[in-house]
Amino acid sequence: MKRGVKTIPLDVDDADEIKLIEAEFGIKGWATVRKLQQFIGEHGYYVKWDIDTQLLFIRERCLDTVGRNCVSEIVACAVRRGVFDADMFQKHGILTSKRCQETYLTTYKRSQKVVFEKEYALPIVYDFIENVDKSGKSVNIFWKSVNNSSPILNEIKLNKIKLNDKEVSKKEETNAYARESYDDIFDGCGITGSYRDAFWAFIQHCNMNNRKLTNDKIYDIIVRLDFAYQNDDSSKAEALKRAVRGGYFDVKENK
Repeated sequence: MKRGVKTIPLDVDDADEIKLIEAEFGIKGWATVRKLQQFIGEHGYYVKWDIDTQLLFIRERCLDTVGRNCVSEIVACAVRRGVFDADMFQKHGILTSKRCQETYLTTYKRSQKVVFEKEYALPIVYDFIENVDKSGKSVNIFWKSVNNSSPILNEIKLNKIKLNDKEVSKKEETNAYARESYDDIFDGCGITGSYRDAFWAFIQHCNMNNRKLTNDKIYDIIVRLDFAYQNDDSSKAEALKRAVRGGYFDVKENK
């Protein structure tokens, strides 16, 4: 079960988008959005907004008087006005926001393990990792692919690397990674489609030039491409293709 947060920030003065929702729907609009933010926080940093979730939300938050149709209209308005991320709602059918994800990260920043679905991560997650890395502390973000039902298959961290929740030496780490095939790494990191094809072409290019890529190097490239392009797999694929065309054996990130 996903860990939630105990508190969420509540501004003294509402942002304009909240005020506009209240102007359109009255106090019911304001209350629904605030209760929805609490509901998301209780479940973590997002909720899948399907019929069952809607019914549970209305029941648990005592919104029967508002009605399901009105709640749906308020949610659509909140997405349109940017209270919740529109791309995530349209692509994945989830409700999340920068504030939801930032609150979750802040709450669990000292935890041994913070699991994040890679496809649902907003830029704030990558900023968080980068800022923590610059401070010289370890990053305990565990990426999990939404479409993979297995438990955490890939652990991407900087500075301090753990395998199976135990700290290991560099030698042990290398041996553990060596047992993984490239396909294992790609599956664990959720690398598919044209991005995966471009990665294989890059690996072949390196092999043909007697530049064997270690698993550590593969992970390093994946992390750097994630930082540079986040969830834009097309740009990641293009960066790998540029490297091949330029005769490089590493990836140059050009936004």
